[in-house]
Amino acid sequence: MSETPGHDYCGSLDIGDIFDLRDNALRSRFRLYGGVRIPAGGRATVRAVRQYLTCGTGQADPRVLQTVGGEPIVDRDRIWLSMTTRGYMRVEDSCQGVYELDLRSFRLKLVSILAFRPSPDDPIDGHDLSSTDRQWHAASLLYDRDKDAWLFTVTSHGDDHGLWQGTLPCDPRDGGFMEVQASRMHYRSIGNEEDSHIVRDQRTGEWLMTYVRRNLELDKYETFLARSDTWNGTYTDIAGPADAQTGPILQTVDGRRYVFAGLGDSGRFVAMDPDDGLRRIGFLHLDQEPDGRSVWPLVVPLPDSSDSSEDADGRRCLLISFNRDPKLGQTPTGRYSYGDVLIYDSVI
Repeated sequence: MSETPGHDYCGSLDIGDIFDLRDNALRSRFRLYGGVRIPAGGRATVRAVRQYLTCGTGQADPRVLQTVGGEPIVDRDRIWLSMTTRGYMRVEDSCQGVYELDLRSFRLKLVSILAFRPSPDDPIDGHDLSSTDRQWHAASLLYDRDKDAWLFTVTSHGDDHGLWQGTLPCDPRDGGFMEVQASRMHYRSIGNEEDSHIVRDQRTGEWLMTYVRRNLELDKYETFLARSDTWNGTYTDIAGPADAQTGPILQTVDGRRYVFAGLGDSGRFVAMDPDDGLRRIGFLHLDQEPDGRSVWPLVVPLPDSSDSSEDADGRRCLLISFNRDPKLGQTPTGRYSYGDVLIYDSVI
């Protein structure tokens, strides 16, 4: 560190090896203190000591807040996104954020943080973790108008690496820090699944879920489509594996259903047919491809009232993704983070 007078310094400390702030009993008595240690005769000024939740070093894994039927929730030219709020070091040094996106200015604002408490009926590795808040992420949030309830699915990164679900205690758009109880989902698991997305089929009333499962022999993720009679029932695979590795999403565009997903290290996005065994239809064409691996497309068809152009002839559609920017992709610890949120605007 330079000893040049008049310089401000910013540092970081990994406290995970010292104590675990996910423990509610510990966090309730946690206090933050600050100071400085300098040589004899030295002089330093501490301008401020504060702690707060931030939007991290980058965002990843976008999902739009939607109804259980798959319709994006739009209000006064705003949509809301659930996105992983990334930290500097491990994948587990992340949390689940909820963001508001203005459709005219594209201003992005963090409004909520979700923390997940495993149900006492679902121990992890034999341990009851129901008194802790887990920083799981890559969540999907759905609103059930019939029951006036917000539902979620999430990936238990850092723990048993599976799919969990539950009900939020309030509207995640209202802001703040929210603690929610999660239960382990029922599906064919090998202990390495991610990126679940669920909609209710408006034709049959069944619940459909896309997700990825690790193929241990090929050492890569593959996409599956599963079905259940109820929201919290047993999901049975009905299609897959398909050659798509990240973030599969079920979405209807102009009356046709698709599954959109990312293609691992390629940075490309693929469209598949959920009504034909996840047959690959083609690729999504972008004027600028995201940088890095393991990115995915969030396709958001918008209602006509959200068109920002008076001359728009067709349905306005957003594609939201992210990258691992080369400048931010490697941290001083050698771990990775994420760079930009990428928003593509189109009329189809």
